[in-house]
Amino acid sequence: AAAARASEASLAGAVAGVLAPGIRGLLRSPEATTRQEAIAAFRRLALSWPSAAPGAAKLADDEDIGEQDFFANMGHLQAHRRCRALRKMAKACEDGTIPFATINGYLAPLAVASLGDGGADVASTAAAAIGSLASALPWASYRDLLLWMLRKAGGNRAARRGFNVEGSKALHIRAAATVLESFHEFEAEAEGAEATNVVRKPIHPAVVATLRADILPHLEKLTVVEDKEGKGGTVRPAASAAVVSLLRLLPEQDLDADIGRVLGKIANCLRSRAQGVRDSARAALAAAAKGLGCKTLPQVVALLSNRLDRGFMTHVLGATLFSLVDACVHGAAPDDVETALDEIVPLLDADIFGRAAEERNVDAIRGAYQEAKRCRSHEVLTILAANAPCPRSLPALLSPVTRRLHAADAPSLKRQLEACLTSVQKGLLNNPHASPEETLVLVHSVVNDGISQEERQAEYDEAVAQGHLEVNTLGMKQRGEKEMGNRVWENGWYLIKLPAAGSDKYLKEDKGPEAGDRYKKAKYGGDSDDDAPPEEESAGGKSKKKVGVAAVIANARSDEEVPPNFDLLVTFALGLLHALLRKISGEKGVGGGGGGAALGERREAILEGVVPLAVRALSSKRSSIPPLAVRCLAQLSTMKLAAFDSSTGALARRIMALLRECNSPNEQLSQDCLKLLNNLLKRHAAFTPTDAQFRFIITFAFGDLEGDHREEQRSTTFSLMRAVLARRPLLPEVYDCMKTVSSLVVRANAKDVRELCAQALVQFLLDYPLGERRLQQHLEALAANLEYQHASGRLSAMNCLRDVVSRFPAEAVEAQATFLFVPMVARLGADEDANCRRAAGEALTALLKRVAGTSAGRK
Repeated sequence: AAAARASEASLAGAVAGVLAPGIRGLLRSPEATTRQEAIAAFRRLALSWPSAAPGAAKLADDEDIGEQDFFANMGHLQAHRRCRALRKMAKACEDGTIPFATINGYLAPLAVASLGDGGADVASTAAAAIGSLASALPWASYRDLLLWMLRKAGGNRAARRGFNVEGSKALHIRAAATVLESFHEFEAEAEGAEATNVVRKPIHPAVVATLRADILPHLEKLTVVEDKEGKGGTVRPAASAAVVSLLRLLPEQDLDADIGRVLGKIANCLRSRAQGVRDSARAALAAAAKGLGCKTLPQVVALLSNRLDRGFMTHVLGATLFSLVDACVHGAAPDDVETALDEIVPLLDADIFGRAAEERNVDAIRGAYQEAKRCRSHEVLTILAANAPCPRSLPALLSPVTRRLHAADAPSLKRQLEACLTSVQKGLLNNPHASPEETLVLVHSVVNDGISQEERQAEYDEAVAQGHLEVNTLGMKQRGEKEMGNRVWENGWYLIKLPAAGSDKYLKEDKGPEAGDRYKKAKYGGDSDDDAPPEEESAGGKSKKKVGVAAVIANARSDEEVPPNFDLLVTFALGLLHALLRKISGEKGVGGGGGGAALGERREAILEGVVPLAVRALSSKRSSIPPLAVRCLAQLSTMKLAAFDSSTGALARRIMALLRECNSPNEQLSQDCLKLLNNLLKRHAAFTPTDAQFRFIITFAFGDLEGDHREEQRSTTFSLMRAVLARRPLLPEVYDCMKTVSSLVVRANAKDVRELCAQALVQFLLDYPLGERRLQQHLEALAANLEYQHASGRLSAMNCLRDVVSRFPAEAVEAQATFLFVPMVARLGADEDANCRRAAGEALTALLKRVAGTSAGRK
């Protein structure tokens, strides 16, 4: 027994000291045949002596099912079998069934050796498997495996034991990247102070120090392949991915210290004139920005702006900025996006309006550089507006526009500003963080400022034209003498005479001097303020809010507060309002008869204030404002807001004024006005146009019903016609128009026009006050048209008569039954068209059902 135990101990020592190290060494061999023999020995060792390779026996399988055996597949000639073995090994390590000692000694060397396997997908599968192995290792083994990959990637051909140089570098760098992606919390190091990084994983300071001191320098050297000319070199995508994985692990303070140096090398490659080099560097930076998150975007953008600052590099900067923003802003935290605006918006400003914009018009520059062929800054504005907190961030996003409003009279600049506004509007409408209520308030404020300024200017121009105001010559008169116009000097004060009480709609209260002799005092010169009246104080010691004329003087906005060409922002606000209203109308219960209950109290109150503002905007002299205001009112009119009831007179007058400016009802503005009129007539009973206005609507909108209209235009026209008929204006133009409609029931070329005319005619005959003679004339015309030469016209007339019979009161049908019966029967037997005969049968059936049991039916 003692001899047996001694022999067993001796054998165990031989296995542990000789056999197992030999197998581990052979598993590293780059020669496939040597590895196959080592794998076979490894299998026998795992099954015969489990203590030498704990857990490895679980990878083996029965001899009968060889395709599932790890060892058999790993040494197989077919590449897909070797890939299967590597995937099985990776899964077993992820499940924790293999001890780290076996991973360190046997599986890791075998996986690393497989990086040189030339079989299809074997090397890439091995790189991914190495990451799975790393996830099961403690920190010391994890660090050694990572450094092993980096040393082999950075060594010469001999260090990689005969592998292909550049191909082996890429594979080992990719393996290092997977190891970094498999970074996990190590129990042995979990006792120290932890820091929060991008991926929110706790890391011990000692681990961070190792990553920065040992790992990061290796990766920095591998990131860029330096060229011989010293122009930056070429970026290795696998190395840049590994660098990003490592940077994501560093705490915030360490990341801030290293990001500029590490990514600066990649950014330098963007200065190369080789298109391929720039493309690879741009892709690497975009991947880095996506991995590090939007929080680090300001640092990356500042890094680029310092390096790409002249010549063709300004175009490269614009294209790279789009790649960065597109990669990391989508779905980012709104506050992080807002923080990045300070760095990004000035670069967008320079790209759209600076020298880069001028150079894009030069054919030589546009042809030499791919980035100069297209401006991506407008797309960047859209992405930022779709993710930034709005409307809080709108001032920053619109700053390139607002700072150039004073020069927007130039057509080319105006087009650029409008393009910027359109981009911001497009993004804002897709912003999930934007509050509709806050946006509506902002829109109301912008539109009110612009319209109020235009109204004040119009009032002033009218007063000057009528001679109510005289030119003032401030300072030309002696003190105490009255100045020209409404200004006068008095005891060192410059006085402005205010309008009489009740004559100015903006003055709500009058607590000043007597009416007609009121003055606003403005200090002039260096006189003391001793005679100025003190402000009233409240009980808490704070000054009370001014009221009356004092409030108007203190709170009134001067024309200088609204910059020139402010109509661009008003147009932007109205376009945004129109899009928001379409969204709101599409919400369940809002459009149609939903009313204010579906809108919500706050939103309804805001929209109630928008209605009179949009009505005022209809009178704007700016050509772009009234069309948008009409569209907004058309959307608002579907929500049944009470504000329309108090604006009917002014609204009707302004709509008619806009229609008179249109040359044809086919114009877009005409169609928008007709849609608005249709909604108002159908949904708002308080909207009652005068007879003159109805006459104009009929003449303008229904004068050419046979014209070459689009389907949408025809629908709008006939819908408005039926809305007008529902109001029953007793005008000769209505009766004349319906004569035309009656003839178009049969002779119109388009089928939908015939159907729409038939519907309008039936409504007219049913609802409109008609004498017996006029009703008989219309019925006789329809009956006569049953013999129209074209079958389509006869069919339309027959269907119209069928609707008349079905919908007329019983007394009227009975009175006309004998007259209608004969032509229907005649067409039933004599018409050559089968559809017409079928329609005649349906109409005759409807007539007989209506008169059944009556005296007309018995006849």
